[in-house]
Amino acid sequence: MQEDRPLYSDRPIRPAPPPPGGVFAFGPFRLDTARRQLLCDARECPLGARALDLLLALLEAPGELVSKNRLFDAAWPDTVVDESNLRAQVALLRKALGDGRDGARYIVAVPGRGYRFVAPVERRESRHEPPRARRAPHARPSAGLPASAPRLPRPIGRDDIIDGLAGRLRRTRFVTIVGPGGIGKTTVALAVAAELAGEYRDGVCFLDLAPLAAPGLLPSALAAALSLPGITDDPTPAILEELRGREMLVVLDCCEHVIEPAALLAERLLRQAPRVHVLATSREPLRAEGEGVHRLPPLDAPPLLPDLTAAEALSYPAVQLFAERAAACVEGFVLTDAEAEAAGHICRKLDGLALAIELAAARVDALGVRGLAERLDDRFAVLTQGRRTARSRHRTLGAVLDWSFDLLPAAERLLLNRLSVFRGGFSMDAAVAVAGDGEGDGALSGMEVCQGLANLVSKSLIVAMMTEGAAEYRLPDSTRIYARAKLAATQDGDRLAERHARHLVTLLGGGPASATARAAHLDDVRAALEWSFGPGGDSALAATLAAAAIPLWMSLSLVDECRRCVSRALECEDTRADPRLHMTLCAAYGLSLIYTRGPGAETGEALSQALLRARELQDSDQQLRVLWGLGAFHGSQGAFPAALHHAQAFLAAAVTPADRLVGDRMIGTVQHFLGAQETARPALERLLHGGEAPAGGTDMIRFQYDQRVTASATLSWVCWILGAPDTARQHSHDALQRATAADHLNSRVYALVESCCPMALLTGDTAALANAVEALNAPERAGPVPVWRLTGDLYRGLLALRRGLYRQGVDMLSEALETRRSLGFTARHDFFRGCLAEALARMGEIDRARAEIDAALAGAARQSEAWCRPELLRLKGEILLVGGAEAEAREAWHAGLDLARRDSALGWELRLATSLARLLQTRGRPVEARALLAPVFARFHEGNDTADLRAARHLLSGRN
Repeated sequence: MQEDRPLYSDRPIRPAPPPPGGVFAFGPFRLDTARRQLLCDARECPLGARALDLLLALLEAPGELVSKNRLFDAAWPDTVVDESNLRAQVALLRKALGDGRDGARYIVAVPGRGYRFVAPVERRESRHEPPRARRAPHARPSAGLPASAPRLPRPIGRDDIIDGLAGRLRRTRFVTIVGPGGIGKTTVALAVAAELAGEYRDGVCFLDLAPLAAPGLLPSALAAALSLPGITDDPTPAILEELRGREMLVVLDCCEHVIEPAALLAERLLRQAPRVHVLATSREPLRAEGEGVHRLPPLDAPPLLPDLTAAEALSYPAVQLFAERAAACVEGFVLTDAEAEAAGHICRKLDGLALAIELAAARVDALGVRGLAERLDDRFAVLTQGRRTARSRHRTLGAVLDWSFDLLPAAERLLLNRLSVFRGGFSMDAAVAVAGDGEGDGALSGMEVCQGLANLVSKSLIVAMMTEGAAEYRLPDSTRIYARAKLAATQDGDRLAERHARHLVTLLGGGPASATARAAHLDDVRAALEWSFGPGGDSALAATLAAAAIPLWMSLSLVDECRRCVSRALECEDTRADPRLHMTLCAAYGLSLIYTRGPGAETGEALSQALLRARELQDSDQQLRVLWGLGAFHGSQGAFPAALHHAQAFLAAAVTPADRLVGDRMIGTVQHFLGAQETARPALERLLHGGEAPAGGTDMIRFQYDQRVTASATLSWVCWILGAPDTARQHSHDALQRATAADHLNSRVYALVESCCPMALLTGDTAALANAVEALNAPERAGPVPVWRLTGDLYRGLLALRRGLYRQGVDMLSEALETRRSLGFTARHDFFRGCLAEALARMGEIDRARAEIDAALAGAARQSEAWCRPELLRLKGEILLVGGAEAEAREAWHAGLDLARRDSALGWELRLATSLARLLQTRGRPVEARALLAPVFARFHEGNDTADLRAARHLLSGRN
């Protein structure tokens, strides 16, 4: 940080002195200093203004060390910036020059000091007269940029825009910079003017129109700026006569409150003063003849990213500005990694608005970065510490919006206030539905809403975007909060909130929509429910809206949010009076309870009530949804016979081919747990290969997961047990790929915990297991779905065991198993308990290991969970052998082999045969060992790199 350099210039921006004339030649490059043009083999190389300034400074002293301070002064003469800005611009410069390609070297860093230009440089005289050196001998002195012009630093993140506007102004003569208050229009206009000033013989005339109390004063103000003698009547003819022979840039700043006379003046200047160019700034276009409009975008802010670092945050101009202004207020301030996420949040919430970011940074001294981020909802009380030298309307965020609001006609003020009920994007139809109608002074027809909305977009108070071919509108966050406060001060707030909520009910009930379209309404649904459930709301409307929002929550994997809102809706008195509404809410409540609170009694009761209502109403879709839920409810508890009963009931009730395939998938999943892998496999494959499988978006809403993902995940287990490990891994990969493509969080987590982690574990791929566990650690995975979070904890414990961290792994595994069991999730519980028993045996805790493996075997028998019994018997034999009970170990292994062969579980059979063969070989019976293991090994046609096949191959080679 260059703290010895002033933050602001002590003088207004004026035409820069002309650079030394001539051309620098190096390698294939030619830099014309007068034209500020870089050529490579006669072709122009685009280069930003700051990078060009750095190159000039380096070329002025070829071979010599150019200090960082000198480079800062060259590229940022009126601004204090972080050293990362210098490094970034040097990197861009090196890239443009091809530094390092094909052995070319131009710029070398001297750590901690600066840079050297190391290539040979030749300096030549220019063959042309620089445009900015021309001046007619008879010309009146330039009006310049007067001392009254705002003294702002060179804008951050606007280099390309400044270069583009300068080029556009040269070509078209008239450009208006448009944008909301505080976005930096004046700052950019001044920078453009400074960039171009030397190209106009008579310089620049800057005219600040903000102080004008009446539109008719504009000509007199321009006459005064041009230093014309006093004129009593309309000075426009004299101004045009004076400018007809001038070559000048006229900057009309802040035109929005004098927009008609500004448009007329600009048109007359273009027609009658052919060498005068006009640059205007306004919150809406002037709509004048010949005008080119540039809408100034907000400063880029970092998206919401996990583990955002300070370096990553500072690559975005909004955060650069925030950090720079904070450093000006707090001596020694440097943005840290711990503060980066909060700084990004501040810049996003302030919509990349330059002035708002500056005002926010000024409060870092009192609140700190994270404290400021927490107070942003109260931004109009917090962001009040602007520069004393700033215009009065730029000293607080409220003043910025007051200026814009006060310029609006009454109907547009009313419309803006009403549209503030929207939290996210909205369509024209939505605007009409919510903000239209009314009576008396508050009446707004549909046509008035449409016209007013278009005007508010033009005036930069509402943002218009094209989404999937249709226009969508949004109020910037600060504008929405400001207008919402205005609405709250009227008697109209509750009425508008009710219209908003009813509109959402209609919108959400309008049929299938893409996940993106549904997600766009989430903030609005939350706001509408908050009002509906509140003291001034309507509980019946809240229940109806909650029911309509169920597909939204399910598609976004917000299962716990669904549970909480649906629970509140079920408490409303009017809910039971509407059987269909009560059925819908009960079904959603039961389904969301399974994975948030566990498959307890409340879950079963809610689903049973929903099924009763669905049958009474003969609602086949809800019947299927609830039967699926009951199957999942019993399956989560390990009650597989009951789960099979509901899966069969689902299949019997299915009407469409897609639903029949889902029924097949449900039955196949239960058969897998019951140990019938060969029967399960075709049932699961039918869904994957069926041409009429359910559409991903619909089934994720009805059944919480993409059904193809669940089928692939279960098939990975089935194929591994049947002795096809490569096929199992492919199904695991397909499950994750499909879930990722669907962008559905619950389905992605399902694929990770039900397929990716176990397949890595079963095939002995520790690296793959670590990657899958790491994917589960991502912040967005830590959602309110306990079964998946707890299963993730199980695999974290198993990973620790694989890495030899036995005590840590055993503790993690034990805690996760107990918590999972206490919530009612017992499916696969005994398999994991067997893994725990094995780890205990390795630690020498034989008695505890025997107790755990016996309990696991008893549990698997009690729940008919036959799929893992051969493996549990193998583990029991290993534990018995360590304890010295060899005969009992053999007995357990032979029993396991019988079960594995009965169920065609070749994967388990290989493990059991390997354990027995290893024992036989250690007892000096290698022929018997080979006779037992070789036929099993020969039945494998894939998976040669898996741990089990490597161990068997090693044993068959005659080594222990």
